[in-house]
Amino acid sequence: MRFFLAFFAVLICFDCFAQRDTSLFKTPEDSIAFYESVKEELKLFMGVMNAEESYLNIEAGLGTGYFTLKSPNDKIVNQNKLYYSGDISYNHKSGLSLSVKNLFTTDRQQFSWFQTSISPGYQYTKSSDWKAGINYTRYLNKDSLSFYTSPLINEFYAQLKYTGGWVKPGIAAAYGFGSRDAVT
Repeated sequence: MRFFLAFFAVLICFDCFAQRDTSLFKTPEDSIAFYESVKEELKLFMGVMNAEESYLNIEAGLGTGYFTLKSPNDKIVNQNKLYYSGDISYNHKSGLSLSVKNLFTTDRQQFSWFQTSISPGYQYTKSSDWKAGINYTRYLNKDSLSFYTSPLINEFYAQLKYTGGWVKPGIAAAYGFGSRDAVT
């Protein structure tokens, strides 16, 4: 009999908890504030920053890639290596930006830097219907490496995008040039 009384008491307690107000928001203003904060967090997560604010962005990365090794007998040998990246960029609310990215990997059993890219740029975001931007990138490579790096030394990139309608067409162009003897 005690078991049934205890079981019945537990059921009554669960029923009491089930009847309490479990709504997340007490007022409509609470829900609006919550959804606005979620929207802002998603914008930050997706990399969409407010063009009217200056911000500093610091990133670190890890990846794998194929590196073509320099061999004395002109045999092409590709090696899969782990590489690390570090990036720091500053975007001013005027549209000016500067980014510096460094790449590191192991070379001849030592951890070392092998490439840096410096990218100044300008993004025009004042119009609600048009976005445009131009960037220049300068690549700096370490000289004494056991593998080849990209022959690119300079790169220009421009983009134009219409954002006013349901369809958002855009066009982008890139032009890079460097040195042929960087890979020979």
